[in-house]
Amino acid sequence: MSSDASMAPSSSSPTVLSRDEGEVIRLGAVTIFVKEDGSRTRGTLGLAEFRGKGFRIPPHAHGAHDETLYLLEGELNITLGGETFGLKAGDALTFPLDVAHTTWHDGDSEARFLVQVSPARALDYFRDLGVALGAAAREGRPPAPDDFRPVMQRYGYKPGF
Repeated sequence: MSSDASMAPSSSSPTVLSRDEGEVIRLGAVTIFVKEDGSRTRGTLGLAEFRGKGFRIPPHAHGAHDETLYLLEGELNITLGGETFGLKAGDALTFPLDVAHTTWHDGDSEARFLVQVSPARALDYFRDLGVALGAAAREGRPPAPDDFRPVMQRYGYKPGF
């Protein structure tokens, strides 16, 4: 067995989080509840629950992390590589690296979905994006591409189709 401390979990006791527990990140019409930030998975896995009504996640691709989405409740539309999918509760989708996609929900009811990322560091993107978008709001202006482009670049995201 390796003596490398980076291979050992940082916590030996289980952590149970209820539906509304976890770090909360707000990005416009979407609220994110971080359920696993990587601190108990040696940074290899992150898990967050996304909730929202009437939202559109702008087109992007990512080349620095793997991501799988699992729809818990509601419906989602996803355009991935030019093909559109209508997801219903119980459906899952894994996003290939460097393939452009967008996700949206037009309904009045809430959509809830889990997003698993590897490595967990990918969740830092949402934290930093929240800070950047919050700065624009505090200045009383809508966010501009220059607000989020540096954050996207830092985490290997590529905007647009």
